[in-house]
Amino acid sequence: MKIAICDDEQLFLNKLKQEISEILVDYDYEIMEFNSGEDFLSTYKEQEYDIIILDIEMNGINGLDTAREIRKTDRSTVIAFLTSYESFAVQGYEVKAERYILKQQPSNMYRDQLTSLFREYRLKHKMFVYNNVNKAFSARLSDIQYFEVYVRTIIVHVFDGDNKTFNYYGKLSELEELYVSDGFVRAGKSYLVNISNIKHIDKDGMYMLNGDFISMGRSVRTKVVEAYMDYLSGR
Repeated sequence: MKIAICDDEQLFLNKLKQEISEILVDYDYEIMEFNSGEDFLSTYKEQEYDIIILDIEMNGINGLDTAREIRKTDRSTVIAFLTSYESFAVQGYEVKAERYILKQQPSNMYRDQLTSLFREYRLKHKMFVYNNVNKAFSARLSDIQYFEVYVRTIIVHVFDGDNKTFNYYGKLSELEELYVSDGFVRAGKSYLVNISNIKHIDKDGMYMLNGDFISMGRSVRTKVVEAYMDYLSGR
């Protein structure tokens, strides 16, 4: 993973680099530092970085204008903004910013947002692959809405613009062990749900982004709501 961080405050740049190094201690990554939008753009090459973190309020070319230049040639790089003011967040929609990280917030919340950013990046690039002598299929983990088990058959519900399902013989408990760290939560005996693909939750159950509804009992709902709120607070 190659990361660029750009901020005209050197103290905050050092802090950001330290936080990232502690969060990604178990991962292979490289960080490049820049002190201005001009400095960054003078060396930038299309798709050079996996994640770019920009301070919105830099002198000279600010973070938003820097992001506009990036998006002229690169629509896939993950962009996150640093800002001291929540009001700047809405300006990032035009450049498809992934996160708006407030500088002036408790350190645990700041760290949670960075952790969530890297988790979602990994999720978007991680693949679920099933392959045996009779059947083979794959899907991006981020496109999987949920896993469902029915009479020892795992049904994989995928939405990548179209609703798709795949099925194979397996155990939901094994999938839970593999993917709980990637943002999946167990919702009762029959479902393992991708938290990032929950549209909303009400008293009866949860609605997924692909339009599916999953009913939940009270005890299951409490666990799922807690996981979902943790996910939202990390954003």
